[in-house]
Amino acid sequence: MATDEEIQVAVRLARIEEKLDQLVETNRVRGEDHENRIRALERWRYAIPPTLVLASVTLFNQLFGR
Repeated sequence: MATDEEIQVAVRLARIEEKLDQLVETNRVRGEDHENRIRALERWRYAIPPTLVLASVTLFNQLFGR
């Protein structure tokens, strides 16, 4: 039979495990969000040069075209 001290240790251990599980889940979600934000910024960064070239060509055509 378990003593009161052993029961208290088991309860504390269960609480610690629960808190660790919550921290792991929180960090997983934050990590996924971080990755999504980085991917969005990369898409934006790679979209800017072609957009600038297209805008420049269009402006040039409007100013000096037929």
